[in-house]
Amino acid sequence: MINDQSSNPTIASLAYQKWMKDLLEMEGWIEKQRVIQFKWDHRRKTKILRAKCSSSSIRQMAIADIREVAFIDQTCFHPLWQQSQEALEHAYAQSVYSTVFEINKSICGFQISTYDKGKAHLARLAVLPVFQKQHIGEQLVLNMLKHVADRGIKDISVNTQQDNYNSIGLYNKLHFKKTGDSFPIYIYG
Repeated sequence: MINDQSSNPTIASLAYQKWMKDLLEMEGWIEKQRVIQFKWDHRRKTKILRAKCSSSSIRQMAIADIREVAFIDQTCFHPLWQQSQEALEHAYAQSVYSTVFEINKSICGFQISTYDKGKAHLARLAVLPVFQKQHIGEQLVLNMLKHVADRGIKDISVNTQQDNYNSIGLYNKLHFKKTGDSFPIYIYG
């Protein structure tokens, strides 16, 4: 992945195999971060919380929403993890279930999920900082869990950075359990 948001782009690589890790380190790449994996424990019951604002709602994402979704993504993520509008358009096109959370007809959060061979994956989740701590991310995830569980899918995963404590707390609260798998992210230079 290359993040070219500035005149000094960051070049990053995810190392899934030991040989790749060894090669990157030999070439001077530095481990910057680790991605950890979670799986949902479908045997645990999860309560759906009601929105705190009466004018809020979750609805399916539309292609016309991508510009606002890209703004949220750019606002919420560190440059290494930001996705361009074009990348989010591709993610939306490949997703099976994508939703936005609106308050007063303005998008303040979103999620993008995929399915593959009977498994679901929460690929992207973000809520504007001013709306965080209002259970919006939680409601987006619960809505996605209900959507996929209603279709008989119980194998649901999500990845996050090892130091993204807000996300880890949310996933723990919603009965996602660490799988023990993690992968290093390397940057060049």
